[in-house]
Amino acid sequence: MKEPICNGCCCFSLRTGGLIIGWLNSLIGLFGLIITISVLGYKLSESSDLTYVDMNDFYGLRYVDRTAFIVMGFFLAIIFLIEGTSAVLLIIGIVKGHHKKMYMYLIVSFIEIILEFFELFKSGNSTREIIKDLFGISFQIYYFCVVHSLYTVTKYGNRQPRESYTEEFI
Repeated sequence: MKEPICNGCCCFSLRTGGLIIGWLNSLIGLFGLIITISVLGYKLSESSDLTYVDMNDFYGLRYVDRTAFIVMGFFLAIIFLIEGTSAVLLIIGIVKGHHKKMYMYLIVSFIEIILEFFELFKSGNSTREIIKDLFGISFQIYYFCVVHSLYTVTKYGNRQPRESYTEEFI
């Protein structure tokens, strides 16, 4: 039988830590989707020009091609939708004890970690941005380890009881 990577999440059980991670990621997905759709709608309704969107020097951009702006907005909305859906499936998998429903979150989380590594090595990053990205990557890796441990415990039948394994740490 496979052993879990970790026995708990900070001072919580794997189950509670997984639920916290799931709820936080579902909120991030929901709010990100709402904000993306709102900004997309606002910027498109504000612009009278049919070819460019005025970005008001956002990240050094003055004007962006309208089609590119729409495509970027839809891709971002899809990313937030996938993240929120995988988090909801994580919550359902934890509550019902179905390890297969947790698997989508693990895949999405792994892809996010890889993309964050690529973001880390992009040219032009300042030291502050590199430290911030490393901090974010370390949290994502820890969350991945917690959910993978919960997935392993659930899949191989030694489901963790509602009490935590943290008695070992006391």
